[in-house]
Amino acid sequence: MHAKEGVDTLLDATARLPDLHVRIAGEGPLEADRKPHASRLGLGFRVRILSWRNDRGALLAACAIVAFPSRYEPFGTESVDARAAGRLLIAAGAVGPAT
Repeated sequence: MHAKEGVDTLLDATARLPDLHVRIAGEGPLEADRKPHASRLGLGFRVRILSWRNDRGALLAACAIVAFPSRYEPFGTESVDARAAGRLLIAAGAVGPAT
């Protein structure tokens, strides 16, 4: 998890949607900061950070919506995979995901 990925924005948005449950796959230097952020927002059991995963297909099959909140992403294969899996994609206005 890196600052450019916008996971903090996703968590803030999740706090405003009481029926939303989020699973976050990935790791990086900000991973340790995201769990306390979710806790401060009172998200408790609604957010799970799964760490790094190699089973993107299984994750896509298990969800209804894919959020791609990256602030900057030159391309973003995640958005292509989500579309190919027929999942609703919510993406930030970053150049890669928005196109």
